[in-house]
Amino acid sequence: MTPKSTIPALTSIRGIAAWWVVFYHFREYVPFFGLPFLREIAAAGYLAVDLFFVLSGFVIFLNYGKWFSTTEHGNFVKFISARIARVYPLHVVVLLAFLINPIALLFSSHPEQLGKLYDPFYFFLSLLMIQNWGFADHLGWNIPAWSISTEWFAYLSFPIMAYLLGRYASRTIHTLFILVTTLLILAALFYWQGATDIGSDIPYLGLPRCFGEFVAGICICQLSYRYAEDKRGVMLSLATILLCLMLCTRLPSYTWAPVLFCALIFGLSATTGILEKMLTARWLLFLGGISYSTYMIHYLLKHWVKFLLVKTDGPQGTATLVYLSAVLLGSVLLHRFVELPGRKLISSRYRTKAIAVASTQPSS
Repeated sequence: MTPKSTIPALTSIRGIAAWWVVFYHFREYVPFFGLPFLREIAAAGYLAVDLFFVLSGFVIFLNYGKWFSTTEHGNFVKFISARIARVYPLHVVVLLAFLINPIALLFSSHPEQLGKLYDPFYFFLSLLMIQNWGFADHLGWNIPAWSISTEWFAYLSFPIMAYLLGRYASRTIHTLFILVTTLLILAALFYWQGATDIGSDIPYLGLPRCFGEFVAGICICQLSYRYAEDKRGVMLSLATILLCLMLCTRLPSYTWAPVLFCALIFGLSATTGILEKMLTARWLLFLGGISYSTYMIHYLLKHWVKFLLVKTDGPQGTATLVYLSAVLLGSVLLHRFVELPGRKLISSRYRTKAIAVASTQPSS
């Protein structure tokens, strides 16, 4: 089977996941209109990061996996340049915007509130996107960006992973073995560390969490090459999703969440009919397109909405409306004026450099 080069349903899922995180970080102030199940869904928003990790492995392998069927050095440079262009400009702009917070605290005579949250060393690590590689025992500054740090590690490792999986996991049984082994090792690691759920101890467990789920996403993409259009595969995916949902109230999330998202993404890669039409609605694709900006800016806006508008505990209708509106507007503006221009700037500079290098080489 020839895989699709793009899967619009996965773009929509990325947008839904980003807004799941948005609600998660403001959940104590969101009015849920007496519907406790909505509060429970919002409280599980930390799992959206695991969906991102599996999805990232899937999409990266879908687009770049064939680049690393050989050990050609040029493809590695092109790949890393493409990933830097994709994630770094927005990351660094939002990180710099976070400097407003400690400055505001200093001018408001609350320097004691700086603490580890605005640790200068952590800021330096964040500039290099290595803040969650085990160099710090806490999270700081733009808290959600810890996952960008771990994804950067996965990107640097991806060429080797893609080459080895393409070379030594060409059969379905090999891919399944790697997938199952990866998920078992990940669950065992969290169990041995005494974790209560998959969101535990991010400074130390965040990196293996990302790496394991990223590898799982690659394996799911390999399987989708062969079985995404096989109805038996889709039915197995649905059965796995239902089983995970049954287990989610009985077992720690590190046992079932990665499995759930692997099954979900495999099923969505073959989505057709009414579900495909629902997930390819223009507004969902729009949210998916700006989802990285949404994910990166919402925590800063949360700080300021809480500071300016939240005066008591409990649901805050006005504050919630302002927060959600600000996140949407901020996402659009950052995507339009930072994310896209930054990506083009870095990509164009790389192409210019590549052409200049090529022009110095002797012709054959």
